[in-house]
Amino acid sequence: MKSKRIFLLLSAFVFLYSCEKDNYFIPKETPVDPNVQVSLAADIQPIFDASCATSGCHDGQNDDPNLTPGNAYAGLFDTGDIDTLVAENSKLYKRVANISGNLMPPLSSGGQLPSNQVNLILLWIQQGAKDN
Repeated sequence: MKSKRIFLLLSAFVFLYSCEKDNYFIPKETPVDPNVQVSLAADIQPIFDASCATSGCHDGQNDDPNLTPGNAYAGLFDTGDIDTLVAENSKLYKRVANISGNLMPPLSSGGQLPSNQVNLILLWIQQGAKDN
């Protein structure tokens, strides 16, 4: 009877320990395909909506640029946040990639975007930052 208990305990331990190593619950970032055309409306604006154009931030009432739908494109160009000649020099890219030392979104608002979103923003700028 005692050996049966030990066997069950060891089996349970092995089962639980093996599950700890599984990566099924770790979300994977979708890599950015450089051959796909990036759309402001379909790809970039949803990032702004979720992480930037929130109440008290870039919502058209507070901080510039205004990143709300219908205003983000003009807001980014009016404030000089986009450099289509050297995309890596864009203020927008430097802030979301935490290159400028002025991270956006700030830590108090969730912190740095996932790398695939940062890369998508960079690719959009590299493709000419079109209002599409």
